[in-house]
Amino acid sequence: MVKKIIQITLLLLLIFSVFLTYLSIYGISTDKFNNLISKKISERDKNLVIKLNDIKIFLNINNLNFELKTNDPKVYFKNKEIKIKSISSDIPLRNIFSEKINLEEIKILTHKNRIQNLIEVVRAHKNNPQLFILNKVIKDGFIEIESKISFKEDGSIKSNYLVDGKIENLKIELLNNNVIKNINLSFLIRENDYLVYNLSSVYKSVKIKSNKIKIIKKRDSYNFEGDISNQKGKIDLNEFSTFLNDYVKNIFKEELTIYSNNKFSFKLNKKIKFSDINIQSKITLSELQYSNEIFKRFFPGYKEDIKFENNSITVDYNNGDYQVSGKSKININGDIDNGNYSLKKIKKDFFYNFDFELINSAMNFKILNYTKNKNDKSSLKIKGKYSVSKNINLEEIKFIHDKNLIDIQNIKINKNKKIKSIDNIRVSVFNNNDKLSKLDIKKDKENYLINSQIFDGTKLVDEILFSKDEGSFFDLFDNLNSSILIKIDTAYLSNEDYLTSLNTNLIIKNNKIFDLNLLSKFPN
Repeated sequence: MVKKIIQITLLLLLIFSVFLTYLSIYGISTDKFNNLISKKISERDKNLVIKLNDIKIFLNINNLNFELKTNDPKVYFKNKEIKIKSISSDIPLRNIFSEKINLEEIKILTHKNRIQNLIEVVRAHKNNPQLFILNKVIKDGFIEIESKISFKEDGSIKSNYLVDGKIENLKIELLNNNVIKNINLSFLIRENDYLVYNLSSVYKSVKIKSNKIKIIKKRDSYNFEGDISNQKGKIDLNEFSTFLNDYVKNIFKEELTIYSNNKFSFKLNKKIKFSDINIQSKITLSELQYSNEIFKRFFPGYKEDIKFENNSITVDYNNGDYQVSGKSKININGDIDNGNYSLKKIKKDFFYNFDFELINSAMNFKILNYTKNKNDKSSLKIKGKYSVSKNINLEEIKFIHDKNLIDIQNIKINKNKKIKSIDNIRVSVFNNNDKLSKLDIKKDKENYLINSQIFDGTKLVDEILFSKDEGSFFDLFDNLNSSILIKIDTAYLSNEDYLTSLNTNLIIKNNKIFDLNLLSKFPN
């Protein structure tokens, strides 16, 4: 008898275990809760119509709750279908047989849906200017969502909701008609806290990606923080011409190979205005170039431009102002040297600083009859300022080669790359004739004073009086109108002939010699 009782008990336990296992894996179907779930979801919006298939009941063994789940329900909003993969909810075991059951939480898993359709649903629930603009700019794309929503007793949504999902093939048309396409991303949404991750996109042939973008909703704004980078590739700058001023266009080629890694933060208020913009960037850039006819006078065989290759650049941007520092290879006529540079923008002014180590490049200062040959180590430093509405101001140009020095202070250059004025020039070089030339030029109001103890003016005389191939020396200037007073103790006119006590007053009008008074001695 006892043995039979044990056998029956074990059999019942086995049947019960099998039942629980079946219930937890396969569940049982019922339509008892169809109206309850449909009403719960649609009671907040009359435009939302839900038709549920049979609901399956599963047992969650871990917490002894029942999970109610229905697959592929039909959901319509204003006659547009929202494709739902499943809707489910947990119900405590003690309430499963109650006449009145309140759903505390609902989980919704969707198929891929057109984003425009879901925006309409969200706008019906809570409309604002941001959603209105979003609806205008989004032209195409699909979204897939997994959400968990908790309800209060009055049916309103609790603040602890969670929405996880991904977007594919999103296409956005910005207010300036520019299009960003092939946007793919994943997202996680909590109340006042949004996360976008694994983002990739293409904008004007530029492939973009981001590991993480975090958005925090404040009372009057949204705070953005994250990273963005572009894959190494070629960029056609003609597609970005509306964003670049003329000065920048002169520096960059029409096509660039660029890689960048950027961190950023900014605020966006409810009127779609940006503030507190901060960006830190690491950029690898194939080539920059700058062209100026004046370089022909200093670099033998100069062709079209000076190239800055293999640029490694750091950018720190803060609310419109920024600082750029970098290093690169300087390519002049195929001769490559090293260079460092920095650029700082404050309001409308640009401050720049270049430091070049010139070994492989030759330099020729023709009017000084002085040449720095290839493979001779030298340095060139350039410091200055550029204003969009004004001139280029070269605050300092300093060239050092062995014991030779050329130091130029405050050269003002207009937009046509012509010299407007020079404050001071100091020269101390041993020229190609092995003669020492020392010169000091100072600006006095609109005029110039030139003093020298000894100066080899062989090439200077040819340059000023007889140059034909490259035009007049004064063509470098922007309509020069000045009186030039020259005092030189010893001035060489050739290897043999020289002057002493040279005292000259030169009057220049419209870049031409108008009058010249010369007083000197010819000792030999």
